Amino acid sequence: MQMGDMPDFGTPMTTAYNALKNCDAGQKHIIIISDGDPAPPPVSLIKNMQSSKITCTGVVVFPHGGTDQKTLQWIAYQTGGRFYNVKDPNTLPQIFIKEAQVVRRSLIIEQPFVPKITNWLSETVRGLDTTLPKLDGFVLTGPKGGLTQLVMATDKGDPVLATGQMKLGRSVAFTSGAGARWAKDWVGGWGGYERFWEQVVRWAAKPSQAADCEIFADVEGRQVSITVDAVDAEGNFVQFADLVGQVVAPEMSVKELALTQIGPGRYRAGFQAGRSGSYLVNLRYRKAGAEGKTGMVQSVVTVPYAPEFRDLTDNTPLLAAVQQATGGRQLGPDPEKANLFEREGVSFPHTALPLTKHLFTGGARAVDGQVGRADGRQAVRPGGRRGAAAAGSRAKAARAGKTRRTARRGAQAGRARNRRPPPEAASGQTRGQAANERRHRPLRLRRYSDARGACRRRTALP
Repeated sequence: MQMGDMPDFGTPMTTAYNALKNCDAGQKHIIIISDGDPAPPPVSLIKNMQSSKITCTGVVVFPHGGTDQKTLQWIAYQTGGRFYNVKDPNTLPQIFIKEAQVVRRSLIIEQPFVPKITNWLSETVRGLDTTLPKLDGFVLTGPKGGLTQLVMATDKGDPVLATGQMKLGRSVAFTSGAGARWAKDWVGGWGGYERFWEQVVRWAAKPSQAADCEIFADVEGRQVSITVDAVDAEGNFVQFADLVGQVVAPEMSVKELALTQIGPGRYRAGFQAGRSGSYLVNLRYRKAGAEGKTGMVQSVVTVPYAPEFRDLTDNTPLLAAVQQATGGRQLGPDPEKANLFEREGVSFPHTALPLTKHLFTGGARAVDGQVGRADGRQAVRPGGRRGAAAAGSRAKAARAGKTRRTARRGAQAGRARNRRPPPEAASGQTRGQAANERRHRPLRLRRYSDARGACRRRTALP
């Protein structure tokens, strides 16, 4: 191999193939890290790797184009490996470690082995014999790490029994069988079989509750009230020297719970539930007295959804009543076909508003605000209430006098018309011709005055 930019993948892959083809290993794997620029390897080399069961993983870093990436994809696909398109070079060590730990073994191992206890401090294997009977098979797994403890393993170190604390719960994994197929020596002639499984179940089960306490929960909306009654088996009240509580929400957040004694042997606390779900209440106490016995009690409080979520069906009669009362329309069940802006079938409401009151009110305000004189000139409004009353009286008297004068003038004009001969008689016109002439006579304007000021009225003069 020469240092620098590789011209093709054939030369380094041939070197790796020659080193692995005669190797007695369970897994033969090649990892290529490149920008994908070199030329593809020969097809004959790929076929030789397939026949020798040699896999190849391609890792492309900052390729020049799409064709460079496809070269490593083709190599990984033909040989049964993996392909990685790396955007961050800092992830290369994790990819290399992951590929180096690839296990190509069957997940079910059916061959006899003698399990070995690796953690004698675990409660699941307390009191068991040093040498355990053999097992005839197991499921191949790997250690998880973290808080998980490996308790029992095979002679090669593969896990058989593991325990772990998972948040508020516990879990146990036994990779072999409990029946006659893989554990016939355990079931038939081993005296520790029942004890082993009893300890495993007891360790993973819920811890026993203290008989001195009983928890009651009252849920009202989102407000939760916790009441603790402390009474022993003989019916006597129990006094606590220390009582500490915690509430674990559905999202695994923890809140402190402060309990207050409200009576003999009775304690109470409350908290606000943020969301619907199950809340775990943990209480730890220490009794008063010289002994100072401690204990723990747990309870689960379920906060339901809002009451409106209980009805899962629609109220069609109510919607129909609202539609008829408002003159609207009811949409169909399919929201895609509903046209919210369609006006067909929708009646717009009309409200009749009487204007008489508003017109009279406006006229009265106009009379109070401005008083005219009989000669057409505008009078000055006196100040104060007395001046306004006097101006109103004068305006009322002026209107009454004008009305009487208008009535007298109308009566005199009527009597004069009755005595006057018709115009058509003097001019020799017929009655129809005179009427037509009056219809087409131009209009004149005559000025008249009233209490509200000078106005102009259009009238036809004979």
